[in-house]
Amino acid sequence: MTVATTMPAWLEPMAATLTQDRFSGPDWLFERKFDGIRLLAYTDHAGVRLFSRNQLPQHLPALSEAIANLPVEDAILDGEMTWDRKSGYHVFDILWLNGRDVTQLPLEERRALLQTLPLEPPLHRVEFLDGARPWERACREGWEGVIAKRRGSRYEHRRSKHWLKMKCEASQELVVGGFTDPQGGRVGLGALLVG
Repeated sequence: MTVATTMPAWLEPMAATLTQDRFSGPDWLFERKFDGIRLLAYTDHAGVRLFSRNQLPQHLPALSEAIANLPVEDAILDGEMTWDRKSGYHVFDILWLNGRDVTQLPLEERRALLQTLPLEPPLHRVEFLDGARPWERACREGWEGVIAKRRGSRYEHRRSKHWLKMKCEASQELVVGGFTDPQGGRVGLGALLVG
């Protein structure tokens, strides 16, 4: 852990890179991708501050109260607030804890630190998924998708290929047709079909 004197006012969140590949293996951990607002939660002696990934302040009193009740000196949590703002804040990473920057720790160590926090609703810990093809479960259960995270990866303050998002995308084959009225010397309809 890196020793620091004061918690930073802002840390750029790590972003996942979209991939069309579907894979699994021992080098990767998978978790559910929630559909909502990316939210960084800061708590210290000055209180709780919530920011979207674009650093816009968010006002969520129930969530702020739950974070304020955590037994920490100070912390920065990373997660997703669901769009309905009722089902909760799904915490998947920790960037700062008790005066220390923990972003340079491997993913598994950061998650172990997160496990020590007694999260109570509306706070929810995002768990890793079991199974060889987690994206199939995601699509079957109507999730937005899954995030693949490389084991041992550090928290990078940018878009990274150590976090990959696999989205469930609905697709359908369609034929689009159209016509034009006859003009000039043309008789009958003109048609265009695009498949």
